[in-house]
Amino acid sequence: SASPRSLVGGAWRRWPDGATAHHEAWAHSLDEEGLWLHQFRETTVQMPTWAMARATFDAVGGFEEVPAEDLLFFHAHLDRAARAERPLLRVGSREEPLL
Repeated sequence: SASPRSLVGGAWRRWPDGATAHHEAWAHSLDEEGLWLHQFRETTVQMPTWAMARATFDAVGGFEEVPAEDLLFFHAHLDRAARAERPLLRVGSREEPLL
């Protein structure tokens, strides 16, 4: 189960189907270890699917109105939650996406 400090994201599909096939395949291939290890390549849990406790959002300090605000928030969350059990999770699959 997720930690109260987890950032949870869902699997997704691009529309039109295949619009960014390489990115979609990469994102959906990541297991829990990959979500952590690939964090400097891209936000490994895609921002439109994020869900988290309000306390998690507040602990990071919210979003800054700057370019790449999702990446900055993502890294700030990981800095604060690095010792949390399961700081990043994804649910669903490409075949059964949540979005």
